[in-house]
Amino acid sequence: MKRRHFIKLAGASPLIMMAPGCTKHTPDASTNGPAPETSVGVTPQTGRVLVLVELKGGNDGLNTVIPYADDAYYRLRPQLGIPRDKVLSLNDELGLHPAMDELMASWAAKDMAILQGVGYDNPNRSHFKSIEIWETAFSEDDPSEEGWLVKQLKGNIPAGRVTDAIAVGQQEIGPLRGDLRTLTLEDPERMAQVSRRLGRLSDKSGSNEALRHILRTQSNLLGATERIEARLNKAPVLKTPFPKGKFGEQMHMATRLIASDMPVMVLKVTLGGFDTHAGQLGRQARLLTQLSQGLAAMRANLIEQGKWSSTLVMTYSEFGRRPIQNGSKGTDHGTAAPHFMLGGGVQGGLYGKTPSLTDLTNQDLKHHVDFRQVYATITNRWWGLPVQGPLKPFKPLDFVKT
Repeated sequence: MKRRHFIKLAGASPLIMMAPGCTKHTPDASTNGPAPETSVGVTPQTGRVLVLVELKGGNDGLNTVIPYADDAYYRLRPQLGIPRDKVLSLNDELGLHPAMDELMASWAAKDMAILQGVGYDNPNRSHFKSIEIWETAFSEDDPSEEGWLVKQLKGNIPAGRVTDAIAVGQQEIGPLRGDLRTLTLEDPERMAQVSRRLGRLSDKSGSNEALRHILRTQSNLLGATERIEARLNKAPVLKTPFPKGKFGEQMHMATRLIASDMPVMVLKVTLGGFDTHAGQLGRQARLLTQLSQGLAAMRANLIEQGKWSSTLVMTYSEFGRRPIQNGSKGTDHGTAAPHFMLGGGVQGGLYGKTPSLTDLTNQDLKHHVDFRQVYATITNRWWGLPVQGPLKPFKPLDFVKT
């Protein structure tokens, strides 16, 4: 087979394996194989999975967790404010957007925590820079481009795994970027078909080192594919349906992987479209419906399979939106926003402080929880690992049950 034909076939695979040390900016990232499976340091608590849910574009927090008892909210948002009688009440002051009714069962069961006013000092309102800060837990003392999870798991990776992390339905690995065995996975069935087809090829490359490298990578992909496919084939049938669309498909696949006992530490999914500069009301309602339905379906299925207590779900976004509506019935890039933690090991409730709508900085909300405190909590309280690198100065929160 000619080299150009092989590359075309390899590129058709719906699975990409990211090698240690590579980043999403590396041109040949999709042709690198996994690292040798070694284990040093402290072993994370067995079987615990983190599910990252990226709300891409900057979700408007004020219309997600709504301060419906505060008149200032309605003064700032005469057209965008959610009517008091539509808000799903959490207490006498705060409530959820009416599109998020699927999450009220989790709130009642106290396995959902809402972290209020999450942000960081000197906030950046650029999509690209701010998400980079979130993904790397950036600090002046540790400005590396490695993802925050890589920095925390370094030296603490268990051996014998197909992979350490899977980005489901996407190629954006974000906080998984760096020295971590990460797969990007879209369609495992098609992935298996392509990988088996590649497995039938023989190495006739001679002195062609580039082709030999591709063939070695193909062999790694084939091995991972077979193990993932075997797990999924034995996975139980999920009874609670997921919402239609790309996000629902990602959540379905992530839940199947957990239910199949796939030995993986991190799964990442993405729901995009939150950059609501115009026409926000209908657009955000549709997105929050998908989000709440997807999370609720994952919860119901994992409770049934006995996996909810070993699963921790975290939402994140590059920033919130400004408190005041703009002239296009939307909101512009802001700062602090609430985020959700769900799982059987979560101590439900409200954490942090509701940002004031009258005490603003540069017409924006002040944050009360640094996002790196959330990461420190996951590292130390969820996985039982020592906090490393840029997270060392940040005190963990109490949303994980002891």
